Amino acid sequence: MKIFGMAACCAVAVFATGVATPQTQAEMIVGAWNCSADTQDGLVSGQMVYNADGTTDAVLKIEMDIDGSNLVAQVGTRSSWKLRGGGVIEEQILEAVLYSARVDGVDLPEDVRADIEDGLLEELGPSSIELTSSQMVLVDEQGTRTVCTR
Repeated sequence: MKIFGMAACCAVAVFATGVATPQTQAEMIVGAWNCSADTQDGLVSGQMVYNADGTTDAVLKIEMDIDGSNLVAQVGTRSSWKLRGGGVIEEQILEAVLYSARVDGVDLPEDVRADIEDGLLEELGPSSIELTSSQMVLVDEQGTRTVCTR
């Protein structure tokens, strides 16, 4: 009876304190990230929420210099993501909504905004991924580094 009581006590202690199990890379990705990328065209920054169902919801600010003019845009996207193994993630933009777009402080016409929205729907392709519990670094095929923190 003493042995049963000790075993029950230990089992309760384990369940009460929780046993840490290592997370998979996919589990570590899930959640909200504050991301920023210096691209060849400018800066992209914002919050990206990676969901367990393999989708990502993002609200991003894009700042670009175009022929000496300053473009500032706010865009919302819904993407898919999938880990391919070997430190590679593939992403595809499924939907994009351009909330605002201004060049040198002037709103862009609706037809130009529609063209920008259409241009956002592209396959992002594979990126290498380095991941810790508080930081994720993605590097695409062009060498652009996106750094995300929690």
